[in-house]
Amino acid sequence: MVLVRRHWRGAGMAALMISACFTLPASAAGTKSIAYYALSEGSQSAYLIDWNSTQKKARVAGNGGASSGTYVDDGTQKVITLAQPLSETWLYSYDDCGTVYARSATHQVVVRDLPDGVTQTVEIGERTQIGGCQDGEVTPYGALTDEGTSMKRLSMSARPSMSDVQPGLEIAGFSEDHLAFADLYYAQDVVWLDFNGRARFRKTGDAVPAAINAKQWLVMTLPPGDQRAFTRLAVNNTTQGETWLMAGWVNDQASWVVKQQVVKTQEGAGFGTVAQASRKWESGLFRGTQQPFFIYLYQDATGERVLKDLDAGTETRTPIDSWGFQGLTLWQERRISGGAYVATRRWQPLRNEGTKTRWVLESEVRVQDGVDVVSIKPRVNYYFDTGKAVPPTAARPAAQAWPEGWSRPVHGVTP
Repeated sequence: MVLVRRHWRGAGMAALMISACFTLPASAAGTKSIAYYALSEGSQSAYLIDWNSTQKKARVAGNGGASSGTYVDDGTQKVITLAQPLSETWLYSYDDCGTVYARSATHQVVVRDLPDGVTQTVEIGERTQIGGCQDGEVTPYGALTDEGTSMKRLSMSARPSMSDVQPGLEIAGFSEDHLAFADLYYAQDVVWLDFNGRARFRKTGDAVPAAINAKQWLVMTLPPGDQRAFTRLAVNNTTQGETWLMAGWVNDQASWVVKQQVVKTQEGAGFGTVAQASRKWESGLFRGTQQPFFIYLYQDATGERVLKDLDAGTETRTPIDSWGFQGLTLWQERRISGGAYVATRRWQPLRNEGTKTRWVLESEVRVQDGVDVVSIKPRVNYYFDTGKAVPPTAARPAAQAWPEGWSRPVHGVTP
């Protein structure tokens, strides 16, 4: 679906109230709000914690909801004990007894600040298996002495300005999804802020009320009246990619938060000709990790998917049977499980940054027995040109089953 840009005369109609300077209202005495978010581009993990140092209380919003509690601080780490657990349910695995889900219940959160804006976080709680051969089995996780997960740390008073979030802006990465049971990822979309105080989603065409609030969150009202809020945390000056928090919004505060990768769209974005697109493209979601992922596109309309394991010094290659263009969208098709089904990946261009970086809205659908199954919801990603793609001289591997190690997401996201 092509988004039709509407050009309006006069900016006086703007209904999104944006202040030119970035100021925040005074916080409650002794309270400071801090965002913590995953280092990996492929992870949506995030926390928004309101620390009240006077009363030694904290309110934690995370992927599994929000809860308040008390904390102790020994000078090395803070340990928050929540009044109600943060809980998530997800597809865990499959066993001989069928589909297995897991439900987590986090009762404590450990926060250990390190230099250079990095924080280690530890969740302490238990995981309950739902279904499968061990239905109901409870497994504890986390401990006060665990090293934890390293995350970036940012005071909410130090966020980048939101002054550019004004009518006429088109930006990719927001979502109007309401997640179903055990569904971890929100489908992202392109949004245009119109001149009547609404945000228009490209895929559905929905236009919902949207406005910047006093806390510098862009708040949208989604059917049937739920509020969703978005705020900027960081901008990468090299790629122009942005990191935002997306939150459920209830009673003027976050009821849950996730991290989203966002980018402003650009006129004329695309991959050019077949010859220009025939490159070795590295996925931005895995750049800088020990398992970088590449898509090689060859001029003979075939290609390969390449997953490297830098720790083991190995790589796994699987063939792309064909690729090409549908308008500006670049598609790739491959057979999986001996041709039992076909997967089609699509890159809808969003932005060209310099000569090497191509931002896309990436999605994948698999067809089996005539039924479409979404394997990758639309997501914002960028691909980096690492050089000309030349087919190997040796025979390429035949279509094969999904390789060992790719049957589950790498770093929490599917390659």
